[in-house]
Amino acid sequence: MWTELIPNEVWWCNDFLKPDTYERVMQGFAESNISVLDGRTRKHAVGETFYNYNVVKLPVRDDKLLVAEVFDKLNQVIGKQGDELLDSSTELGYLQFFAKSFNPDSRYDLHAESRAMFGKYVFVNYLSDEETGELVFPSEQGAEEFLSTHPDNRKGWEETKSTCAKEKNPIRYIGPLTIKPRKNACALFITGVAHYVNPITDTGTRPSLSGWPYASDAYVEWYKRGAQ
Repeated sequence: MWTELIPNEVWWCNDFLKPDTYERVMQGFAESNISVLDGRTRKHAVGETFYNYNVVKLPVRDDKLLVAEVFDKLNQVIGKQGDELLDSSTELGYLQFFAKSFNPDSRYDLHAESRAMFGKYVFVNYLSDEETGELVFPSEQGAEEFLSTHPDNRKGWEETKSTCAKEKNPIRYIGPLTIKPRKNACALFITGVAHYVNPITDTGTRPSLSGWPYASDAYVEWYKRGAQ
């Protein structure tokens, strides 16, 4: 069952995957290699905000039963919002569904996604219980407090606000709301909101499934062109 944490913005679902699906996914994580995505060495389409996390080389997009199960759950919210339902039978791009993990070196500073590139929704299916590595939606004052303690993030955040404003989808501050990772729970929220992810300090690795299910090819095409 989904709970609406912030009206028309953030939803939360416990027991997201079926138990046997969860075990199958976790087994896949244990057997998969990773690669590190580090914002210091990659181009930024929206704003140069820092991030660091692991992409897990688990072929989740090829697991049709998993995709159908995940999309069916997401559609329970998306349908009520009046949006086009996700079709699990279509070929998915990387951004739409992937596996990732966070470790103590990982973090994601204050940012927001461009709806033009990433689509309307983003989801994170947590696969473990953590007391740190929280997903934080700050108020505007809370965002300013974050930038005061992370001044290197300010320039990128201003770039992000400018990008979203040009797309006529200005940044929204919907907090304060803090979500702790919980085993087999899922957060679904609307793009264009200010948020960040705290570092993990209490465990070695936090696995998750994630994606922007309405993402177009715009980001991939932009990256391949070598745009700045």
